[in-house]
Amino acid sequence: MRSILVIISALTLTTVYLINCSSPLPSIADEIEKVIEEHDVEMAIARYHELRKTSPKDYNFGVGELRGLGYRLFKSGKTREAILLAQLNAEVFPNSAIVYYDLAVAFHYSGNRLKSKQNIMKSLSLDSLSLHSLILKKRLFLVPDDFEIPTMLEGEDFKIRPLRVTDVDLDYKAVMSSIEHLQGVFGPGSKWPAASLTKKEDLKALQFHEEEFMRREAFTYTVMNPEETECLGCVYINYSKLDTHDAQVVMWVTADAHKRGLDPIIFNAVKRWIKNEWPFRKILYPGRDLEWSVYINLLSEQDKKYH
Repeated sequence: MRSILVIISALTLTTVYLINCSSPLPSIADEIEKVIEEHDVEMAIARYHELRKTSPKDYNFGVGELRGLGYRLFKSGKTREAILLAQLNAEVFPNSAIVYYDLAVAFHYSGNRLKSKQNIMKSLSLDSLSLHSLILKKRLFLVPDDFEIPTMLEGEDFKIRPLRVTDVDLDYKAVMSSIEHLQGVFGPGSKWPAASLTKKEDLKALQFHEEEFMRREAFTYTVMNPEETECLGCVYINYSKLDTHDAQVVMWVTADAHKRGLDPIIFNAVKRWIKNEWPFRKILYPGRDLEWSVYINLLSEQDKKYH
């Protein structure tokens, strides 16, 4: 999937952020999961409270137990159940930043941006050095809720508009025509695009980008010729992983467009567009105004501040 470096979703981060607690006691999650399967989540929550009151020494009631179960439920499509368990965990462990991070993730993927924002801010108020929470905050607050996303940038030789799944034929043709030219466009470790990339895989990437655009978390634009008969490239606007900047922008053009001298023309137009029409205060253009090696070193130094 195309991204600026490797953009890890908040859902994936949840698996990294889980606490691995070793305990000789059976996990309360096993009992709760069984009740959910046989009855419903409301009965399972009642069972949790009952056992916590009557048998506190017979089960592991650690914060990580319900977190692991909530993640499994979320992955299986049981979003409501996952949210209710995350809320239960927050009720039991109100001073744990992790549980509010879980709630933020759950509300985020259920489409409730307001509650997701509220919970990620609560998580950061309890632990301001959590890199996972900081990244999710930057995704959620990339642009203000009332900001009208620009839908078009036109030049004499190009047209820039939001990327859609219906662009897959032209997009795939553009990518596959420039495999060697595009190597490293997302950083020195990037292997995109692979020669084995299929149109189905490209379509999946376009679906991902269109969905994150609708969630207002990242904005991918296609660069077309004025007649929209040829894809010339793409522009990716994302949150910056550096805490000193709001956003970062990566773009590419095809090998043919590059030979025609369009790369600097389009790039300069994009920079003016970002400066004049977007709400960002500080923008990074890794791989262009900032060498990838410098960017990666800055990230490495920054990561020492977080956990």
